[in-house]
Order: sequence, then C-alpha cells, then structure tokens
Amino acid sequence: MVLFELPQTLVRLGRFDGPLEEAAGKFREPLAPILLSLGNTVQYAFFKACENPYFLMVSQSIDKMTIPPGYNTILTVTSHSDERNREVAGRFESETGLCPNLNVPGLLQSQLNDTGECFKVFEKEPYAAMRFLRKGSLDR
Repeated sequence: MVLFELPQTLVRLGRFDGPLEEAAGKFREPLAPILLSLGNTVQYAFFKACENPYFLMVSQSIDKMTIPPGYNTILTVTSHSDERNREVAGRFESETGLCPNLNVPGLLQSQLNDTGECFKVFEKEPYAAMRFLRKGSLDR
C-alpha cells in the first residue's frame, strides 16, 4: 500500500430519496449525527481509529431537493490512501443502498479536500473530535 504524506479525500455525489438516518443505520460502523451542520443539511460521520484510519462523512439536504447536476447527497471518505477511500466508500454504498453516481465539480472537490486537515485532528484526538462534531462543543 502506498501512503501519501497528505490525507486523500474521495468525494462522491448522488441522489438518495429516503431519510439519511435510515441509510446511516445500515452501515456496520456506528455513524454519529453531526450537530455542526452547514446550512440546509443533515450529516453523519464516523472516524475509524486503527492502523489504516479513515474518516467518513455523508450529508443530505434536509428537504431532499436536488442541486444541479442532480444530487442531494455527498459522501466523503478521507484516509492516507485512495485505495482505502475506494474500499470504504464501496462498502458504505453496498451496505446502505446509497449509490453516488455523478461527477464531482472541480470547485466542490477542492472545497471538500479541506477534510484532510480535519482528518489530521481526528488522528491526534479522535474522541474529542467526534465529541465536538456530535455536540457542537468540547464541553461535557
């Protein structure tokens, strides 16, 4: 396996008409709802702390309305390798029925590449980082 110095982020777009909570509940890893939502979205995330760690985040517009070019769901997987990202995304898609199939516009891809910076924080402080996402603060 080739390890990259900078974390790699895989982004996939698609349409999912059911509630994201339903899809998230089907994944074998315990996805946590994220309270730090951006705009009109519901989001779930999971960080796997292991020898080959990864951070998975999936979001959906609350109203499930599609955004041109026709998506309402974004799946991102960040790790040290593209191979690991593809493996995790494939497993997520097969377990949940969420099948992103649209090309990712370049601007969106570059914006979501910033997830790599968050990944570094998760590697150093996984429990605090997930607590922050779930509660919106480090308190309690």
